Formats: sequence, structure tokens, C-alpha cells
Amino acid sequence: MNPQALAAAALTALAWGLTGIFVFLLPPVSAFWIAGGRLALGLACVLPALLFSAVSRKALQNALRRPVAYVFAALLSAYYLFATSGFQHAPVAEVALLLCVAPIFVLLLRRLRGDVPSRMELGGAVLALIGLTWILAPRLAGSSSEHEQHLLGDGLAIAAAACTAFYADAYARLHRRGQAPDPFGTTCLTLIIGSIVLLGMAALFAAALPAGLGADTQALWLLLGLGVLCTGIPSMSFAHASKHLPPLVTATISLLIPVFAAIFAALFLDQHLPLSMLPGSLVLLGGVALVLYGSRSPRAGLTSSGADE
Repeated sequence: MNPQALAAAALTALAWGLTGIFVFLLPPVSAFWIAGGRLALGLACVLPALLFSAVSRKALQNALRRPVAYVFAALLSAYYLFATSGFQHAPVAEVALLLCVAPIFVLLLRRLRGDVPSRMELGGAVLALIGLTWILAPRLAGSSSEHEQHLLGDGLAIAAAACTAFYADAYARLHRRGQAPDPFGTTCLTLIIGSIVLLGMAALFAAALPAGLGADTQALWLLLGLGVLCTGIPSMSFAHASKHLPPLVTATISLLIPVFAAIFAALFLDQHLPLSMLPGSLVLLGGVALVLYGSRSPRAGLTSSGADE
């Protein structure tokens, strides 16, 4: 395999694993502001590629002419919004775990179209659902405000995963017909539209920014890290990895993200995954892995995860 592409894949998993840390440490402002600012800074990161690379500009132009690319941009922007809000309400490692269930939704979409999954895929889906139930059970049984907040964060994470599943499924079907827009162009369009729409909605409907936030140096550095380290750089590194590595290798990135997220949460936030949740987490990740590796071909739509932006 291409060593540079493998390094890009590892960098992507590390960067996305850090996302929840930055969101958690930011002041408690509206998720619209954070997600919109994150996409705007991510756009700034890819601007040099657009300015100096004719291939990159052509990819964006191709996406601008494709109506479906705008649908993809909307789905991915919704993913960023839901994921950001999820990290604000629930523990980082828990949200990262639930974000990786997108392949289960893709499997369901395939089944609804009459595509019968393999036995390994079905077994993986069952395991993943068992693990998901294990993780959510304490939240559903609890009645405290903390449990309610965590359950809200979990629900937002699952909604974000569903957005990536719709994107991945649709993109894979278009790719098989040779009609899919360029991934880099779609990424750029997402950064452009997402930043404009989310920041616009924040200004119109969301709560006002806290007074003095602009002078909060720590908050500005955290937002910069979220936009550059967790959005701009991994967007480009994942695009490079996707072009040079087998689909299932890039899909495996989604399994590494919660592992890195749990490690970073323990190191930087002193958030440790409860031992009671560990078996369910392992079962969930094992089930998702079986779904990924049980896919009989890239047509399963699991190779273009929405979190890949």
C-alpha cells in the first residue's frame, strides 16, 4: 500500500478523534456558531489548493454544476451541526462511538431497496444494535437532568450518523454509474455552503455570542484548532487517502476515531469511559467492523462516510 496514503489515513483518524475535545473546551455557545465557524476556517485551509491547483478548481466547478452536490453539502453540513451539538451534551468518547454507526443505517437503506445483506453483515448489524442498546440503556433508565442531557447528545450523534449514511449511500450509487461529483469538489462546496448557512442561521435565530468572546484568546485558539486541525487538514488528508487506498481501509478510519477520542478525552478532559459501558462499546465496534468487512463490494456504500469531511 501507498505509505503516504496510510500516513494520511492515520492523520485523519487522529484529527477527527480530537474534534470532541475542542468542542467540549469551547465556551457554551450555540452549535450553529461553532459548526459554522469550523467550516469557515476549514474553507480557509483549502483555499490555497483552489488558488494554485487547476485540478482542485475544476473539481469545485464540477460540483457547482451538479444539483446533487448541493444535497450532499446539505447532508454533510447537518452532520457537522448535529455532531457539534452532540459533543456539547454528552461525553466525548460516547458521542464518537455513536457517530460510527453510519454503516448500520446504510445497511438498512440497502435492505429497503431489496438488497439482501450477507450473513456477516446481518450478524454485524445485530451485534451493533446490541452494543448500542447496552450504551443507551443507562440513559433511558435514568431520570436526572444529566441523563437527559446525555441522552440528547446521544440522539444528536445518531442523527449525525444518519446524515452520513444517506450521503454515503447516495454517493456510492452515483459512483457506480459514473455520475458522482468529485469528492474534493463536494468537500469544498460543503465548506462554502455550510459556513454561510450555519453562520447565517446563527446570526438570525441562535443565541447571541457571549460578550467578550472575541477577546477570549483561549476560545479563539480552540476554534482555530477545530477549524484547521479537525476540519481543513483531515478533509484534504482523507481525500488523498481515499484515492490511493482500498475502500475498506479508508472505511476502517471510522472505527479508529472513537478509540482516539476515548484516549484524548481521558488525557485532556479526565473523561473516562465507564467500565460498565466498555463491553457494549466493544460489541458495537465489533458489529460495525463485521458490517464493513462483510460488504461484498464497494456498492454497499460504506466507503464514503459523511464524517470524512
